[in-house]
Amino acid sequence: MPDKETIHDSGQLNKYSKQVVRKHKLTFPVLADEGNKVADKLGINVKLLEKLRELYSRGYGIDLLRFNGNNS
Repeated sequence: MPDKETIHDSGQLNKYSKQVVRKHKLTFPVLADEGNKVADKLGINVKLLEKLRELYSRGYGIDLLRFNGNNS
């Protein structure tokens, strides 16, 4: 049986994905999937509901446009 490997697909811009890897000392690859193109092809892209986008923005101060390059 082949070894299994964890890969994280991140919709964040590459510079922010790299920051997350360093900050949390991740030991698995993180794919900076800008625009969620790979996630779309694999059928794993999750679209955030408007209520969640509002919560991230107003509740947590997360600017999705800044981190992701879009509002997803």
